[in-house]
Order: sequence, then structure tokens, then C-alpha cells
Amino acid sequence: MERPQTRNILRNTTAGILAVTAIGGTVEATHAELKPVAPIVAMVAETVAPVINIKTLTPSQLPDLSATLHTDLANALQDYTGNIDIAIRDRNTGQVIEYTNVENAAGKTYDTASTIKFATVAKLLLVNQANGITLGVEGNQQFPDFPANIPLTVEQLMHVIPTIERSSDDDESWVWTELGGATALDDLYKSIAHTSNTAAEPNGQWGWSQTDALDQINTVALLSDPDSPLLPESKFVLNFLLDHVQNQGEKGEDNQHWGISGGVPKGVTVREKEGWMNYTGKTTGPWTINSEGTVDDGNGNDGVIYDMAVYSEGNETMQSGIAISETAATVVWHDMSQAALTNRPHAGGGR
Repeated sequence: MERPQTRNILRNTTAGILAVTAIGGTVEATHAELKPVAPIVAMVAETVAPVINIKTLTPSQLPDLSATLHTDLANALQDYTGNIDIAIRDRNTGQVIEYTNVENAAGKTYDTASTIKFATVAKLLLVNQANGITLGVEGNQQFPDFPANIPLTVEQLMHVIPTIERSSDDDESWVWTELGGATALDDLYKSIAHTSNTAAEPNGQWGWSQTDALDQINTVALLSDPDSPLLPESKFVLNFLLDHVQNQGEKGEDNQHWGISGGVPKGVTVREKEGWMNYTGKTTGPWTINSEGTVDDGNGNDGVIYDMAVYSEGNETMQSGIAISETAATVVWHDMSQAALTNRPHAGGGR
């Protein structure tokens, strides 16, 4: 499964694989004609998906950050026996770096587990945007934290909140069904330049949908990119929910602030969605542990601002998987913050 040529991916096949590109350009969003409220499944098919164009950098434009991250991640993860895939998008330059410890990794995919819940809610917001659905004044009175103009009905919001804040599987299944299932998610993936590595699971087992870290950087960009097809009121919903993800107790199901936030100092805004799954019959080990989201120190073009996704499988326990994702995140924060102290060239297509 080859990636589109427009991504101009550079690979270094030493200890791992390093892929470098830049995500930028503009978003051309074509919305369906405004319709009265109707069953959401019917609306999905009528929504014309936006297309995100990809702008690439030539090797001569790339700063040394790619080599630094590759070396540091390879060193930090040298004893890890599972499979791991990491992608980082520097939102100040547009550069994207991917690292994996898997040899011959072309076409290698990972189970999404619960990280797909972010994409599911984003797709619901996009569909509702195109069809003029809003919470309304009465909905705002029932949910005062949410403005009347957010593109969700009261019933949908009742399920969307626990889908993200508590990672509720039952509520994700409700939203999945409301959208019409895998077809709606695949439509989203095609619209945001995902490769054939990413595909929603067609039989309702949404946690077994397949993806890789590089594709998930495009999913995260729905929230972080100023040219995203998500309207400000839709981004408000996602930001609010991610800001209120439960975080009490030990890192894991009760405290879902782990993964890409590893090593990041207090005061830095991290919005992340975690995914985990434990099942037998998988040759690489029982635990899949994933994390994706955004990191922003609030200093704009002079600061540290990036998107990150880390996907792993073959972890013996949930805690060991969390630890390895946070090891990777600590390296990324260190190298990104050090790079922000230098006068990096700001390439076109960045922030």
C-alpha cells in the first residue's frame, strides 16, 4: 500500500524508518445544501467531503530536527520489543517526521482502539455543519457550557460528551451508528488525505479499525490546523471535551492524561485522546496502546507547538505500554523545545 506521491516521503532505513513531509496548503470545503433536521445517516451520504491539499518540502529546506528526533527516539526505544509508530507535525514549519522500529514497514497498520472516537465526533460535527444543525437556545439552557450554535443536537451531545471525556464505548457505538458506521469514517479519511493504511472496521467493531501514526496526524489537524474544515464552534466542542477528559487516579482508564503528554511541563496545553485494547490471539502481544493530540506552549511561532500520534502493539501490560508512549513523548518534547530555541527557517505551508 503505497502512499500518494504528493506526500514526497523521505525514508531512512537504518534502525527505524524516518518519513518527512509537510502538511499545509489550503482547505477547499464544499458543503451540502442546507437541509432541515433529518436522520443523520441520510445526511452523511449527501455531505461533500472537504479536501486537504498537501504541500511538500524539498530535502534542502528541512532543518536538522528530523535527524535529531530519529536518533534520540531510536536510542530511547532500543530495548522496546513491541511495534511502535510515531509521527510529529511541527506546526511552526509544517514539517512532519515519522519514526517506527518496524523493518519494511510499508503497509504496516495498527488497531485504532479508542483514538477513533476523536474522528467519529469530528465527522459528526462536519456533517451537522453542512446541514445547519445546532444545539439551539433550549439545548444551551440544558447544557450551559455549550453555546447554542454548536452543530449538535441535545441527544447527540448527551452521547458525545462521555465518548470523549470518559472514552465510553457504549456512547461511541451510539455515535458510530448515528453516522452510519464505517462508510462515514472512510469518507472522512479520504477527505483528509489518509492513505489506504487507514480504514474503518466494517462490521461495527470500530476499535479494530486500522491506521498508522502518519495518517493520524491528518486527523489531529482537523482540530489544530487553522485551515481545517471544522468551524470554530465545532473546534470549541472538541477542545472543551478534550480539556475535560477524566484524570483522577492512576494513569489508565481512570486517568486518561498519558501518552503524548509525557514529559511535558505543567502549564503547557496538551489535548489528547488515548486508546487501549487488550485481547488474546494477537501474535505481537495483548495490549495495544495509542495516544494522539496537540501540544502548545502558548508562544505561537516562537514557541513549541506540535501535533503527535504514537501507536504501539505488543505491550505486555497497559502500564508498560503507557510508559513506552510517554518515553517517546518525553524525547519529542525535549527535542521540539530545544529546536524552538534556535532560529529555524519557517517554511511555507506551516502555521
